[in-house]
Amino acid sequence: MYTMAMAKEIFEGNRTVLYISLHRHEHGKFYPGTGAADEVGVMDGQGYTVNIPWSQSGIEIMITYLLFSKIVLPIASEFAPDITIVSAGFDAARGDPLGCCDVTPAGYAQMTHMLSSVSGGKSLVILEEGYNLRSISSSAHQLLRKYRSFFASIVLVHSSGVHGGHYYAYIRQILLDQWFKFDDERVTKEDVKKALVEQYGGEEEIRLKKEQEEKEHKKKEKAKAHLYTSIKVARDDDLAQQIGRDIYFDLVDHDKVYSFRIQNDMPFNLFKDEVAKEFSIPVEFQRFWLWANRQNHTFVLIDLCILKKNCSLLDN
Repeated sequence: MYTMAMAKEIFEGNRTVLYISLHRHEHGKFYPGTGAADEVGVMDGQGYTVNIPWSQSGIEIMITYLLFSKIVLPIASEFAPDITIVSAGFDAARGDPLGCCDVTPAGYAQMTHMLSSVSGGKSLVILEEGYNLRSISSSAHQLLRKYRSFFASIVLVHSSGVHGGHYYAYIRQILLDQWFKFDDERVTKEDVKKALVEQYGGEEEIRLKKEQEEKEHKKKEKAKAHLYTSIKVARDDDLAQQIGRDIYFDLVDHDKVYSFRIQNDMPFNLFKDEVAKEFSIPVEFQRFWLWANRQNHTFVLIDLCILKKNCSLLDN
């Protein structure tokens, strides 16, 4: 709703742009309070702003269809736009806790498809607000099924000054790296620093890309988890530090000793090489014991000297 209010202010004096909005209003009591039916534009733009306010919550899809077919489509068809720009806000969606209306995902998709026909299919659908993630994802999914040809990232910027300000936009097609700046009639190429870093105060796209890479890495690690095992090694120094030097009656804290992540089929002699590299203890000075967990939550010591030279750790 906030973004729609900004769009109204931008175009309310421009007769070359037809602005139409369906929204919950409740006679100005519902945020942001603008968008009454008698707000029709100013100066040269009078008659080119059309507000269709709802006086209550709980608006059902059939009522929305009726308003759409009897008011929106006839006015839009008469205007005959070159392109249709849809502010796809889903706070009127079924399940949204703030809008409290009942527009279904299929309803959103159908109305958007109907509206795009007035401009020969040339449409720009911009995702906006909504306060229920499930409602947003369901509605957006239905829209994407209708529009699969072009997706873009858009950053809308307001540049203010002593004598006011104006809006311009950075746009990038999803599958491309190049950003373009649209400032009135001038279009220029821009880099990611101009488009994102200077607007958000941080490298937003780089951060998102890094998060995605980390997510993919964790996914791959999880898929390979069954091929690896973790072995925790407690040295004499660990025993002395955690238990003492006189009586060894219990084990050390496993969370405080070094852990090796190895493949299940790694031969034991190669594991000893790994221990030698990590702790600088030559293989010939290493001797290992396996601590086995009993059912009474105590441990028993098993001598591993019986391990054959080339057997794997999980074979014993």
